Amino acid sequence: MENNRRIIWLFRKYLANDYTESELDEILHYFGINNEGPELIGKLIEQELKAAPVPDNQHRLASRIADEVYQHIFAAPVPIKRRYRIVRWLPYAAAVVIIAWIGVWMAADKHTNEELAPASVVLPDIGPGGNRATLTLANGQQIDLSTEHAGIVVQDSLFYDDRSPIAILPVVENDNSPTWCALTTPNGGTYQIVLPDGTKVWLNAASRLKYPSRFDSEERVVELEGEAYFSVARGKTRNWPFKVSFAGHTVNVLGTEFNISAYPKEPANTTLVEGSVEIVHLLSNATARLSPGEQAAIRDNKFDIQSVDVQKYVAWKDGLFYFKHASFDELIRQIARWYDVAVVYKGKIPTETFSGKMRRDVSLLTILDLMDISKAKIQLEGRTLNVH
Repeated sequence: MENNRRIIWLFRKYLANDYTESELDEILHYFGINNEGPELIGKLIEQELKAAPVPDNQHRLASRIADEVYQHIFAAPVPIKRRYRIVRWLPYAAAVVIIAWIGVWMAADKHTNEELAPASVVLPDIGPGGNRATLTLANGQQIDLSTEHAGIVVQDSLFYDDRSPIAILPVVENDNSPTWCALTTPNGGTYQIVLPDGTKVWLNAASRLKYPSRFDSEERVVELEGEAYFSVARGKTRNWPFKVSFAGHTVNVLGTEFNISAYPKEPANTTLVEGSVEIVHLLSNATARLSPGEQAAIRDNKFDIQSVDVQKYVAWKDGLFYFKHASFDELIRQIARWYDVAVVYKGKIPTETFSGKMRRDVSLLTILDLMDISKAKIQLEGRTLNVH
């Protein structure tokens, strides 16, 4: 009980912006390791909302933020290595930042003319992306895939991941060659596919995977635009390679897991999780072989290979945003793709960097609330983010 009173006292000091570095360290440490932390911070949020004289619409927005923090951010997995202390505490720190933002916002409203901010105004919000994709068959037929399922399985027929049927693959008469199909996700969409050889592919937003209805005996070839994570099934023989063509590159593998990001007008990169891959840049004929934990990107017609934190590049597959010293532009591009919004810079692109991890199933306004710590001013108008 005495310890709780001290945490409440520290919390009040945080809201008043009157705390030392050691006091901030103490409150983050408490919320990071104490099992009672999430419950206590929820009560603190509730107390602040009840005590603050704000218009009803702002109560609703503040309550929504608090609820999403409690329901989602605290549920996010966090690493436990001490050298990642700040990242480990980030979900809890983010909650404190939101609470502090609510407090500052409410304090500022006390000096605002109510005619300029009527209680009837409700800020628009945009929900997160989800399971959305279109399947194009070889005959041109397009199928809008179910949002209730996360993926499909390609065999002689098509199935959802729970084995419920989709369609019969068209057969080209008098032709033994495979037919080509395409799985496409829009902005705000993601989907999974199990290819005929058992290879699993996770497709990120605004991406397209072109694949054959069956693989021939010599090689397995697919084409990618956008971003995908591959878990390649081992071939029937050691000489049955799997190849991914993307943005003037080819990745050659046998059995391995890796991520490819190849969005238009963005640098393409390949990140290896396990196994081994060889990458060929077709224009320069440059080649590179990766080991687990390495990433390759082409620069000046040569491969630049670096050791990276793999989780930063594959967290999207597990429903997470993971930023580690990410530039403002990189962060906002990911947000724009996932929430299907346009971005307009009204001035120079901010030079800030961001680090942290949170779930991708929160609303856009919740993301923007978290970014209120940025020096940039971000306004949502319709489906456009204006950055000042």
